[in-house]
Amino acid sequence: MPFIRKKKSKTPVDTRTRAMTAAVTDVVGDEDLSSPVNSVIESLSSLNESQLDILKTTLNVSDYGSLAESLADIRSLMKNKFASTSMVAAYTRVSRLRKNIIKEIDRISDFYLVDVIIDQMVEDALTPEVSSGEVLSVSSENKHINKELKILDERIGFDTLILDILPDVLRYGEYILKPKVSNKGGLEELIDCVEQGTVLAVSKGRKIDGYIELAAGRHGYTLKLKDSSDYAIFTLPGKKIRIDIQKHYGVKDPETCFANIPRFVRVGKGVIYQVINKFKELELMEQLVPATKLQKMTSGTILSIQVPPGYDLDKATRVCRRLEGIINEKIAIDVSQGQMTLENVLGTAGKFKCIPIFGDKGTVNKMDYKSDEPDDLLASIEDLRKVCCSSIGVLYEVIFLSEGMDKGEILRRYARYLRRLKNIQRAIRDGVRRVCQIHLANKGIGAKDDDIVVDFRNKLIEIDNIDKLEFLDTSVNMLSNINDFLNNLTEDEESPLAEKVDMEAFAKFLGQQLNMIGLTGVIKVEDETNEMES
Repeated sequence: MPFIRKKKSKTPVDTRTRAMTAAVTDVVGDEDLSSPVNSVIESLSSLNESQLDILKTTLNVSDYGSLAESLADIRSLMKNKFASTSMVAAYTRVSRLRKNIIKEIDRISDFYLVDVIIDQMVEDALTPEVSSGEVLSVSSENKHINKELKILDERIGFDTLILDILPDVLRYGEYILKPKVSNKGGLEELIDCVEQGTVLAVSKGRKIDGYIELAAGRHGYTLKLKDSSDYAIFTLPGKKIRIDIQKHYGVKDPETCFANIPRFVRVGKGVIYQVINKFKELELMEQLVPATKLQKMTSGTILSIQVPPGYDLDKATRVCRRLEGIINEKIAIDVSQGQMTLENVLGTAGKFKCIPIFGDKGTVNKMDYKSDEPDDLLASIEDLRKVCCSSIGVLYEVIFLSEGMDKGEILRRYARYLRRLKNIQRAIRDGVRRVCQIHLANKGIGAKDDDIVVDFRNKLIEIDNIDKLEFLDTSVNMLSNINDFLNNLTEDEESPLAEKVDMEAFAKFLGQQLNMIGLTGVIKVEDETNEMES
């Protein structure tokens, strides 16, 4: 009986909630039901009939539809109050689900800075040899394997393949292709027919153990485990993203499905993954620049003219309009064309507006106005660009041609960028080897990774030890300054310390310091024990 009484008291509230929700949906739309409005609906649903009647009387509404319109007005006020914050937060929000991240990457890839960064990294990592124009070569010391690799290269063209797919590898972190093989004929072609995100690689270390194929259904995804030769993957090395297949996709029958298929896999992390929200924020800010500049350009300047106290307001206004006409007079503006021209825009921009200020003098003064405030939007955009570039590891100076950077700082940042390029080449090297192994396995030839040599024609400049070289240079400069200081003491005969400087002790100290930075034996110092014996 208590359970029945609780159900009876709850039923009208549920019915009222559904009615309120339906009414609000008709007014503001299902997608616009924000959390504040939902909170209001839940609060209203807890009221009893008498309290609800009082509320309707207070708001001067008669039914749920009118109440929904009042809620829409409340929502509009709240939206206007927090418009800027809500807009930026909603626009820059990035989903954590793998399939939605791929959609976010596809959308932000149209942003010019993302496209420029990706192109820059592709060009630097795959710079062709000047004489031959080739990017890489695939060979083997085994003559039989080498012959098959040459056939495969002529068939699919490794240079063209990697130049086509590398931008997508950098965006998504990995890229999967479908091999087409013939009976004992080897690999015929790589088909670019895989929707990225629907095939996941199951890896054990650097080896690919298989692939999980996802197919969307009415009640979730169905999974199918495929062999390692059914797909070919190019993936960026380094840190990967661990994803829960059930959480990211939703599986129809998880208990049965994950009995034989791993639930957690790791996928490659694209170079722009960690700064997608920053790119979206930068895109929004750069779109606001023209509007802000046009608004300031057309807002004009406000002047004030002082008129005597008690002066007639209408006369003061006519004086202001006359002054505006004198100041804003433009020459040679053709208004007979019937369309807005650049000259018309310039004629509109920078106009002066005059207002009367009652005082003792008739001077004209410029008033402080919002349009005169300094605009730091461009500076903020530049800072955000630097954050995006530094987070990825790309040199900001290469893209935007900045000057004045310290040479040592540029070299240190280039060393970091170089390591990024080497990881990209490593991803290409591993992916090409997998393609070659699929071809050789279909031909009945077993091959290890060491049997396939993937060599890039244009070598990257080796400056990975630039930090050590800079430390060496700094240490030598400091020792040089100490040496000059002691030499100055000994050269000055009038100095009381001239005869007290032990240069042999300094030479021993200098040798010890040089040994610490790798310059062992550069300065020869006689051993004290040998001196005593002699």
